[in-house]
Amino acid sequence: MIKILIVDDSSVVRRILIEVFSHETDIQVVGYARDGKEALYLAEKLKPDIITMDIMMPEMNGVDATRKIMETWPTPILIMSSAIQSHADKLAFDAIQAGALSIAIKPKVGEDYESIKAALLTKVRLMSGLKVTRRKTVTRLPTPISLHTMAAASYRVRIVAIGSSTGGPGALHAIFTRLPARFPVPIVVAQHMTPGFIGGMAEWLSVSSPNPIKVAEHGELLHAGTIYIAAESVHTGVTSDGRVGLKEGAEIEGARPSINYLFNAVADSYGPMSLAVLLTGMGNDGVSGLSRIKSMGGKTMVQDESTSIVFGMPQRAIQSGAADRVLRIDEMAQALVDALS
Repeated sequence: MIKILIVDDSSVVRRILIEVFSHETDIQVVGYARDGKEALYLAEKLKPDIITMDIMMPEMNGVDATRKIMETWPTPILIMSSAIQSHADKLAFDAIQAGALSIAIKPKVGEDYESIKAALLTKVRLMSGLKVTRRKTVTRLPTPISLHTMAAASYRVRIVAIGSSTGGPGALHAIFTRLPARFPVPIVVAQHMTPGFIGGMAEWLSVSSPNPIKVAEHGELLHAGTIYIAAESVHTGVTSDGRVGLKEGAEIEGARPSINYLFNAVADSYGPMSLAVLLTGMGNDGVSGLSRIKSMGGKTMVQDESTSIVFGMPQRAIQSGAADRVLRIDEMAQALVDALS
């Protein structure tokens, strides 16, 4: 039985969530809190398997509550958002940086209710069994790595492709804040994300990144020193003439954007001049694409178990022999710089 604690200052939202979960035979609502302070008390008292956390609340907001829970009583936390807007997005990703695992849209009566409800239940079931550890509060951003500039032709690697899922936003933040400004090659990222939040994630990552970050647009030229985030609800790839290629279509192995789609496109277009990185996440998306890049002479790296929120994708890559290097997330930026030549 999955024990769930609901945290939201709205009585209407609490009733809707209780209604959603009460019909599931494997889920039990063990309590609810109206603000972050109550959430802290109930997290320790009730020991839930997962917490759904609102962001905008009186007394203590969801970001501060998440941070304190992860410091004192680590529990899988799912951030609930009712609005897709810049301010709400920023706070949601601040909560992820504080230790929350993912974001979901609050269900409400309307035409999308059943699909939103199904997505929420899927996330709750996937996250409830995850083991999380205490998180220390980081008060300062890391210092970006210095880069000895060489002519572009001197670099063997011409593109970096990164794939990530659960826990990915925090892992990407850790890498991008450490990269040197004017990184010599383009970086393209496929991140599994709740629809409606990709733009907010790109904006959030941009705040602390020495390099510009944007959502990828079909047909645009890839520029060195720019980080391109895969657009939502489509598959993102690259072309041999150095452009972004977006493709509509069904999910590939349950994912859209698909990490394997990105990695395979990079392999086709850049072959041995590719560098691919697979970060934290559930499932096996990206594993076959990573293996293909390695088989073509490209370089491959994966995140290690100790710093992965979910070790599923990196572990499968290691088991398949697709990973050249296994690195802590705080080592990844330096490894990317070192691997360019």
